[in-house]
Amino acid sequence: MYRKQRLTPKLRKKQKIVVSTPRNLWYDTGNNPARKGKTADMEKNEMSGAVIAPLFQLSRDAVCGAAQGRIVFANPAACRLFGADITGERVETRFPGLEENICGDNSFAASVTVDGTPRSVTAARCGELLVLTVRTEEPPFPPVPPTALRQMRTAAFNLRMALDCLAEDEPENRDDGGEMYSSILFHSYYSMLHVINQLSDVNALAAGTMACRMQPLSISRLVSDLLGSAEFFLRRKHIAFRWEILGENLFVEGDRDRLEQLLLILIANSVMHTGEGGTIAVRLKRHGRLCRLTLCDDGRGMTESELAEVFTPNREDLPTNVQDSGLGLSIAQGLAQLHNGVLVIQRGKDGETSMHLQLPLTGKLPLRDTLRHDSGPELLLTELSEELPTEAYRRKYRE
Repeated sequence: MYRKQRLTPKLRKKQKIVVSTPRNLWYDTGNNPARKGKTADMEKNEMSGAVIAPLFQLSRDAVCGAAQGRIVFANPAACRLFGADITGERVETRFPGLEENICGDNSFAASVTVDGTPRSVTAARCGELLVLTVRTEEPPFPPVPPTALRQMRTAAFNLRMALDCLAEDEPENRDDGGEMYSSILFHSYYSMLHVINQLSDVNALAAGTMACRMQPLSISRLVSDLLGSAEFFLRRKHIAFRWEILGENLFVEGDRDRLEQLLLILIANSVMHTGEGGTIAVRLKRHGRLCRLTLCDDGRGMTESELAEVFTPNREDLPTNVQDSGLGLSIAQGLAQLHNGVLVIQRGKDGETSMHLQLPLTGKLPLRDTLRHDSGPELLLTELSEELPTEAYRRKYRE
């Protein structure tokens, strides 16, 4: 048995209790099984969690506090989400794939699967505690009617047909002014096609009808080929890519087209935050039974408010000088979840942004004719249309 003793100032000093709350007015002494195996730091973190927990009692989102790899508090919404009080459980049990980020010192946003359901998670450091917020009520994004999408695709098709006819009649020695007008038209076409594709993808992800043809493929080769092609098209923005693929050839099971789209979204987002003359570091390495792709840029980074809404498709916090639809990362979130992956957007101490994509490895080998695959210019011109300069759409580059 153990006894409880009133927490007096003298006892607080003796037991080195810094924080007292209504829950801690009685201090357990003796052989208390609730304290068995706990260190002084763990008890201190639990007390800090008890102070912060009341702030989230009425929150409609699930909020948990984590310290030293364990959950120290969970608000009522979190208990309803998980079907039990998860206080005291290991963090990786409830939030798989976030082990490395949980131990870091920086805030981050992640797209993970919680109890079989895709969720957006944001994390903010509060002293020794990491406060995790699981969005349980995603803001509604009104779907685009299929008839409107068909009309937009028809208009884009007609525009492309007209542009191709003009290109056939375009003289080889056209002056720079005429070449520039032609580039503007093609750039506008690819930008419009990009937005149409994004709206269609958002509709498909929301309805659960996104088509994916899963097969084993080399993620090492895919990343290498895609970065080489993207670097060629982005060289006019004077952006330097530093990339390294560590270890052996890594294989995952996924849809090649969707993975290319996912990677190009991440590259485009890095380019958007980096600007001209910046550097983007890319690393692919094995991490246990996972492969981990990391993109780090030295650009302006994200603010805390931008990070909190980074996966929201209809966010309005983008800078006015950034030509972005705000749909890319929400689509990347859905594509990562379709491949049983985890996407984490992290904010560094100095505001720099890093993105981490984790995908499960497979022991299956791809067919010989799928080992090499070069991304066509149409895909790059479309997916990077918001970041490429108009000069990249000149005739010699389109061909």
